[in-house]
Parts: sequence; C-alpha cells; structure tokens
Amino acid sequence: MKKTVLLYNGVSTTFADLDDDPCLSLMALSAYLKQIGYCVEVVHDRHTDNELRLLLQDCTMVGFSVYTGTGLMRTVKMAKRIRHLAPDIPLTWGGYHPTLEPRQVLDSPYADFVVRGEGEFTLEELLKCLQEGKPEGALAQIKGLSFRKKNGEVVNNPARISGNINEFPMLDYDLYDNYFRKKTAVQYMTSRGCPFDCRFCSSTAFNHLHGARFRQLSLARIFQDIDILIKRYNPKMIEFLDDNFLSSVMMIKGFIEGYRQRDYQFTWMARSRCDLFAGLDDSVIKELRDIGLLKVDFGVESGSQRILDFLRKRLQLPDVMTTINKMARNGLWAFCTFINGVPGETLEEVYASIRLRNEIKRVSPRSKIDFYVLTPFPGTELLKDCYEYGFQLPDSIEEYIDFNQRQFKAPWMTRKHQHIVTAISWASFVDMYDPEPKSPWWFKALFGVFKADANWRFQHCAFRFAPEFLIADWIYEKKSRSYRKNTGVGQDVLQT
Repeated sequence: MKKTVLLYNGVSTTFADLDDDPCLSLMALSAYLKQIGYCVEVVHDRHTDNELRLLLQDCTMVGFSVYTGTGLMRTVKMAKRIRHLAPDIPLTWGGYHPTLEPRQVLDSPYADFVVRGEGEFTLEELLKCLQEGKPEGALAQIKGLSFRKKNGEVVNNPARISGNINEFPMLDYDLYDNYFRKKTAVQYMTSRGCPFDCRFCSSTAFNHLHGARFRQLSLARIFQDIDILIKRYNPKMIEFLDDNFLSSVMMIKGFIEGYRQRDYQFTWMARSRCDLFAGLDDSVIKELRDIGLLKVDFGVESGSQRILDFLRKRLQLPDVMTTINKMARNGLWAFCTFINGVPGETLEEVYASIRLRNEIKRVSPRSKIDFYVLTPFPGTELLKDCYEYGFQLPDSIEEYIDFNQRQFKAPWMTRKHQHIVTAISWASFVDMYDPEPKSPWWFKALFGVFKADANWRFQHCAFRFAPEFLIADWIYEKKSRSYRKNTGVGQDVLQT
C-alpha cells in the first residue's frame, strides 16, 4: 500500500521565487502524518521531470499549502507539472486561500480536494478514504473537506472545529534539516491564530471558520520543544513567527522565568502589539532585553486614528510612540508595518502615517518601517467596503497574480493616490533593505543612492512625483506578466 505524501509550498517575493525556505504549515502536517505512519517529502521546482516521476511512483497524494497572492502561480505551475506526469494522483490544496475560496480552487483543473482550516485530522481521514477505495459518500462525512462529485457538484462538508494544539507533535524539522543545519537561526511557532479580529486580516476570517481565534502551546511544551531545537541545531537565534507570541503579561513573565531557569543563551525575535507593550513597565522590557530579545514586530497600520478604528485595530495612536520610546530606552528596536490605500482614505491620512514613521525613526533610528498597499483578501470583513467601490474578487486563481501588496491597483483610489501609495511602498522596501555582502560593488552603490533618495522623500513627505520608485513597480509587474506567459499558467490544455 502506498504510504508516501508529497508536499509543496511556493512563494513569490519581490526579488525571487522560492520553494526552498521552510514552511511551518507543511512541517506541522508532516509531523502528524509521520506519526500515523506515512512517509513525507517536499517537492521542489528544481526537480527534473524524471526526478518527479520517481517521487510520484509511490505517492498517495500531493498536498499544497497556498496563500492568496502572486505565490499562487508557483502552486499552479507545480500542480500542472504533476497533473501531466501522474494524472491519477490526487492533488489536495490547503491553507488560507483554499479555505476561503474552495469552489474557485476546485473549479480549476489543478485540484481534486480542498482541506479547509487546520489540516491534520481532515487529511488523515481523506487519505484513509482514498486508500481503502471508499465510495463518494464516505468523502461527504469528512469534516473540513471540500470536493467535486462525479456529477460536477461541489460539496463543502461542515467545518472541522479546532482542537487542543498541545496534542499535536512538534514541527517536523527533518523536512528542512539541511536548511536549518546551515543557518544560525531557526524558526518556531507556539500558537495558531490571533486573538484579535482586524477587518483586513485573512487570519481573522480563517479562524472564524473553525471555531477558534487563538490557541497557544503551554509554556512547558514550548520549553520542551526549544530544548530539542537547542540540542539538535544549537541556534544563535530563534525567530518566533506567531502572529502574537508575546500575547499577554502572563505569557511574557512566564517566558522570562523559564528562559532564566534553563540558562538559555540564544537571542530571539517575536511579534506583539503596541497596546500591550505600552502598558508594560520598563523593568519588564529590560528583563526581555536581558534574556536575549533583540526586536519586536508591530502592526501599526496607520498614523490616523480614524483609519485604525475603521480597520478595527483596537489600538490607540499614543500607544505606538509610548512603545517605541520604551523599546529605545532599553536598547531594543522594532519592525513596524503600515497599510496605505484603505477605502475612503485621504492623502492627509497617508501623510499622517509618514509623519508617524519619521517620529519612530527619530526616536529609534535602528527600527525598520515597511509600507504595504491594502490588498482585499477573500473572506475578510473589509471586502464589503471594497465592493461598494465596484471591486470584485477574481473569478479564477490565475488572476490573483495581480494581488501584490506593494502594487495592488484599487478602484477606490484616484490615479494620483495610487501612484503615491505605490511609490511609498517601494521606497520603504528600499529604505529597509540591505544588499547581501556578496553583492557586486556597483549594485551596493546604486542601492545606496536609492536608499538616500527614499530617506529624503520620507523626511519631506515628497511622493507626489517619484518616478524612480514607480519604475520598480513597472519592473515587478512586467515580471509577473512574463511569468504567466512563459509558464502557460491559466491555459486549460496541459502541454508536454
């Protein structure tokens, strides 16, 4: 009996298209599937067709972890290859986009099943069903599964309610073992979901579908996992990738105590919220610094209180600078993200965000600030506001190639407004990016010029005419169109 499951995760970034970096979602699935007796491997774009054929010979299923956006094209490309090489192997999609748009995914020729929400139990039952050759009616009993019946009808089974994540095994680091052994930092996640409900966030929509917003591993389990990571990789740094690792004062104090008791030596980074840090005593923040914390990621989103309230951010503007001041006083720095292009936003509110950005940099020069253009994702509450301006979600997965958070074109923005927020986004990217040490000297010099230019523009709020950053937008858009054309993604007929 075939007991091998292949997994794939493709990501499209500003500079490169990747499928080698660790995907924690796949690591979670792999750990569970291995626990119940399956062999699991990751497939990569670099595999030749012959290599893929060999991998597919003993394969029960190929699973794809998929986010909304340009990375969808990489998933479609790989699914298309596998369809051609092994047309009978089931293709199963999971993750944010398939969970929120199951019918659209199943309307494509690249998916047979969609696992909605958390995938461990649903995938286990689906694999068992397929291996035992059970009838179509058995598929209809699997919670969290969507599929297309032989008569063409799409079936969305009832949602699967989330369980206790402490019962799941530790992430499967074997899946990317060579990667982690070459790095000084490892990524780790202690929770699923987010305790907040921002109107623009896919995480909010995703979690509401399966009955839970936020669940965090117990501190005992967290330290148990960290001990294993230290024994195996001895990392100099751990990157906590939770939406909110530092989720409460109790969590913070418990982590400080546990770190000290175990005499850990690693440095670390995490994500949290300005309203939480604004309420912490300086002594607690100093303790965090003393146990190796280097920086914290904060979603600030806007310099306008009206926009923050509209997005249901549950954040008061004074908390932002209170947090930054406390961080700077204690030798820590922040990575802050902003969103421009919100429906109904004025240019004055865009400039208010720039002024807040400049104040953060004045108080904490080491801090980095990134600006994105609001991109309306499936399932989010903000969509209804976008619809009022005539916006419609794409009809097919191929059209999501335009969903790039640096250059999304929205019908609610004037051409002038669009150019300004797009230029700000690219300028922020240049301002915070540092070329690799091995980069050519001329590239470093050129980037230095653009970095100085970006900083000057931020200091003077001078983005009404910024052609140098709109060129970057044009280059990236050309790259996306070329990718679609060269790969044939979107064509109904699979070519040899």
